[in-house]
Amino acid sequence: MPQASEKEEKVEYAKNPYKKIIKHHSSEIYCLTSSYNGNLLATAGGDKLIKLYDPLNLKTLISIPSNSAENIFISLHLNYVGDRLVAGSTDKSVSIFNTSTGKQLGCFVGHGEKINAVAFTNTKEKCVSGSDDRQLKFWDL
Repeated sequence: MPQASEKEEKVEYAKNPYKKIIKHHSSEIYCLTSSYNGNLLATAGGDKLIKLYDPLNLKTLISIPSNSAENIFISLHLNYVGDRLVAGSTDKSVSIFNTSTGKQLGCFVGHGEKINAVAFTNTKEKCVSGSDDRQLKFWDL
């Protein structure tokens, strides 16, 4: 049986790796996504809000509320440019938002269960969603 080398590499971890704790949701956070260039961060939580942050200055830019008392956003994805956000939710819908204004640009309905995963495709014309109904759906924007 091979024995471990006495000169094993030591891995050092930062004792306190975070810069600052931001506690802007009043409930648990289900998902987060970051823009490609790192200038925008989006989170969704049990408080039925999507929050957009400036991660460099650690400030909340926009809060987007759910469209109903029962609906919770549980999946998010920012497009490559960072100007659009796709969100999947418990009401079986996929929503597209403008990240500068927080305005909803579109809403797609067609899944039979809650949306667990969303993403933009590498083209600007489509997004995709995955649901508890075990289906992937591609949506034309």
